[in-house]
This record gives sequence, structure tokens and C-alpha cells, in this order.
Amino acid sequence: MSYVVFCKGQDAGEAYVMGEPKIHLYTMEELCYYIYRNRTLCDKELLNPALADWIRDECKLADLASSLREIYRTEPKAEKIAEQIFAYMDFLKKMDREAVCEIIRKSALLSMNERRKSRADQFFVEEEYRNAAMEYEKLLANANYDNEKAKHNMMYNVGCCYARFFYYDIAAKWFLDAARMGIRSHDDFVLFLLCKRKSLKEEEFRLFMMEHPELKEYVEPMEKYLGAGMMTVIGTHSEKAVPVDEEEWIRKQLSIWKKKIR
Repeated sequence: MSYVVFCKGQDAGEAYVMGEPKIHLYTMEELCYYIYRNRTLCDKELLNPALADWIRDECKLADLASSLREIYRTEPKAEKIAEQIFAYMDFLKKMDREAVCEIIRKSALLSMNERRKSRADQFFVEEEYRNAAMEYEKLLANANYDNEKAKHNMMYNVGCCYARFFYYDIAAKWFLDAARMGIRSHDDFVLFLLCKRKSLKEEEFRLFMMEHPELKEYVEPMEKYLGAGMMTVIGTHSEKAVPVDEEEWIRKQLSIWKKKIR
């Protein structure tokens, strides 16, 4: 976020606690950032009138607290509370504030599992891949999903996350698990094989393929990215493969995967 946040209000002597795990907030700036970062989950917390009391008593912003009390009385909606706080604090540009508040509004209509999936997707899009992977894995470990496609998509996304920070061996396992579900198995097997190739030495990969001839059909689409031990970008059949820096190639592939977030 590249914008200026003007400090308003006093530092609180007593923290306001939000979230799970419990986050202790001592300033209005911290409150704004908390709402921004947890926009898919914070609607019920924003509807607690104790928030207005804390802003009045601890941050000494009686005028803001009064306006929040009026919202609680006339139109108690979480997105309205967030918008009032953001506008008072000059937090985010107006267009960005409206976008965040719209997410808060829509999230209130979702189940908790759907909200957490949305939060993980948010981390993924913002390239916070470690946080995204943790959120996806928590959902897969703790939630019972009747929708097999939703479960598959999260497994695929976890694979993309680990590939993004070069844990190819872990990424390969996630892509393989996704492929075995049989939903988009061709794409998943290609990515599994690609990560396997990146995590093994050349001779190890050759032996691996000898042990798994059933994966032969996925070698050609994988190998179009590989050439003479160097990452390559392949154009049409009439064009010559152009060697590129491996890190640059990885970024390019991950940008493609990110567009396919599920």
C-alpha cells in the first residue's frame, strides 16, 4: 500500500482486542490496517458497540465515536462502520475504501469456510504465498467439503503457492494429490511432473520416469519449458527456443498459474 496515513487520536492505554488469534490494537492506524487485512472476516467484530467506546475513551476521538454510535442506532452494517473509520482516518483512496467495504458487505453473506477461502485467495492474489498456503491448508485440514471441485481447487492453489517460493518437492505432492482427484488431471499431472523435474537431479528424474511409465504422456508438454538443462520459452514450431534466465521463467509461469487461481 503506497499512501500516507495521517495519525489521529491518542495511543490507547488499554488495547482493543480483535480476531483469532487475538490481536491487540493500540492505535487507530492499527485498527484501520486490521480491518483492511481481515476484510473477509471482521464484519461481526465491527458491529460490536464496544469499539465505539474504545475509540472515545482510549483514542479520545469523541466525534468519530459519536458518528459510529449513530450508525449502530440507524443502520448497523459492518461496511458502514468500516467506511466511516476509513474516511475519518483518510485511510486508502476513496475508490479503494469502497472496494474494501464492498468485500466486507459481501463476506457477511458467506459461510465461515467461504470467508476463509476468500481470505486465502486474497493472499494469493497479493502474492503473499506463504500466508495463502497456510490458510488453504487450514481449510483442507479442518473443514469437511462435500464439493470435491472446491477441495481440488484449493489443493491446486497450495501447489502453486509452494512452487512460488521454490519448494518444488512439496508443490509436486500437492499437484499429484490434486491430479488423483481426476477433475483437471492433465494440467495437474503436467505441473506435478514439472515440479518433480525441478526437485530432482537429471539422473534421478530419468530413473523416476523409468519407474513411472504411466506419466510419459505428460513429458512432452513439460519439456517444452526445458531445453539442454536450461529453462526455455517456446514459440510456434517455426520459432527457435529462446533461453531465458531461470528466475525470469519461473515468474512468467507463476503469473500464468496465478491467473488460473481457483
